Amino acid sequence: MKRLTSLQNKTYLKFWILFHALAAIAFGAVFFTGGRHLNIDADLFNMLPKPVLSEALSAADAKLTEVTGQNVFILVSNPDFDQAKLAAEKVFSELKDSPRFKSIALYQDTSSFGSVTDFIHKYRWNLLDDDTIEQLNSDGGAQIFAENALASAYGTFTITSLDSLESDPFMLGEHNLHNYLTTLQESGTKMSPKDGVLASFENERWYIMIRGVLSKEGAALASKTNAVAQIHKVCDALETEDTKFVYSGTPFHSYKSSSNASREIAIISTISMLAVLFILLLIFKRYQPILYSILLIFLSTATAICATFAVFGKMHILTLVFGTSLIGSCIDYSLHYFITWKANTDLNSGAEIRNHLFKGLTLSVISTVLCYFILVFAPFNLLKQMAVFSMSGIMSSFLTVLCIYPYIPVPKTDRKIKLVRFIKTPEWYNKKIVGRCVVTGMFIVSIAALIIFRSNLKIENKVNRLYKLEGRELENEKEAAKILQYSPSGWFIVSGETAEDTLQNEEKLSLRLKSINAGKAKGGFVCASAFVPSVKKQKASRDAAAKLLPLAKNQYKALGYEPELSVKLQEDFNSSEEDFVILGKNVPA
Repeated sequence: MKRLTSLQNKTYLKFWILFHALAAIAFGAVFFTGGRHLNIDADLFNMLPKPVLSEALSAADAKLTEVTGQNVFILVSNPDFDQAKLAAEKVFSELKDSPRFKSIALYQDTSSFGSVTDFIHKYRWNLLDDDTIEQLNSDGGAQIFAENALASAYGTFTITSLDSLESDPFMLGEHNLHNYLTTLQESGTKMSPKDGVLASFENERWYIMIRGVLSKEGAALASKTNAVAQIHKVCDALETEDTKFVYSGTPFHSYKSSSNASREIAIISTISMLAVLFILLLIFKRYQPILYSILLIFLSTATAICATFAVFGKMHILTLVFGTSLIGSCIDYSLHYFITWKANTDLNSGAEIRNHLFKGLTLSVISTVLCYFILVFAPFNLLKQMAVFSMSGIMSSFLTVLCIYPYIPVPKTDRKIKLVRFIKTPEWYNKKIVGRCVVTGMFIVSIAALIIFRSNLKIENKVNRLYKLEGRELENEKEAAKILQYSPSGWFIVSGETAEDTLQNEEKLSLRLKSINAGKAKGGFVCASAFVPSVKKQKASRDAAAKLLPLAKNQYKALGYEPELSVKLQEDFNSSEEDFVILGKNVPA
């Protein structure tokens, strides 16, 4: 009998070694082939389900998500503009060199404005908008356009310099730049340049905007390196009765929710662990159950981490955070064993305890693993990781209890657990009958509740329900919305076989959006083709602009120039016939 028991123990031990060795080897393979770098992912958007897209669209979607999801706006507010600017400059000086930001800006950069005006002047024939093209192609439209240009030239204010009138008598550069700025104004924020910064005056207060894009390090969830923590640290020290800060952007909300989740889980885990330790000490009065239970938790967690890295090559930090639920199952298996080890005097060896518990623990691990296995098919990458993490950790606990615990010597004496009875058991009490009645009653009540409230039975899969906007974050977003007046409701990713094809497709979409948004508040949009038209549209622009050339002599005469300059203007137009604006070639940064 002893020989058979020893053989069983060795067989179980081989299973335990094989399982953990496979996890360790798989982890080692990923670790060494991956350049010995363990990637703990803390990106908020990597926990969300990814849309089923082609490779190109997935890349575009990932870039869009990265840009919009890591943008932060800090509005520095004060009734006095100079005080608001001074506070904004202090914040900017503290944050501008931080590695937690990919970029951060306070001052309005006008250094590249010259290259933009040069670009618009050079390609002035090619950049006319749809309405202008339609006007020039209409009867008498060219004459009206020329007269409007004269009115602008003799007006009190123009955006561009009048020094270019000799080569641009119809002020096409002025017209195109005005269209560019109008597009930005309709699609961007309400902030305007003032004294080198972007500012707005609302409700008797000045608001100065600091714009930032977080780096991967700065956008890490549940991390001390999160840029939001640094922003609050810098700004809180400068906040006074007059100087206030308004924060807007997804990172502020993801930081709050992840910090709250980490804090709550840490508190719950700590209290749970202390409670378990207290109960174990109270019941067992021995160090072995406590020591082995703690070792079991660490071993199971390590195995789960190895398995997750082996399957995914990385692990999201929230997988580790929510994976702490694994502790409950580890403790359960351990308690089942040690209660029997301590109190069941009919069992005198670890092998006998294992055989006694085998069926119950096996059914438990199968049902638990099956539930987690279903999550493998979920569209959330985070849930897939949690499934693998939990399944491997629970299997490790199960095998350790059945394969390793039987080697722990069973105590020879003091094998009783003293229970404290608060209520005296009545004579009629029958444990089996009462137990069956309770389970049956719970089952009937559950079924009845499902039938009665069946209209409320539904599965929610809306990610935005995971976080409720409230408190200062809610008030900040309301105030920022009033100040910025910038709330894009959606994005379109336009594709094409070539850059030209893509721009043409976007222009078709733009015409449709313009029609839909006509006359509606906040109905603007911004797109690449509004600034860099397709070659097809540039040709249409040139054809329309050519209608102005017969009017050039009279235009120069009205402006006080020699009419003969019209010949040079025609030559300039002809020489640029094949010179088109091409993305990635001649577009200013």
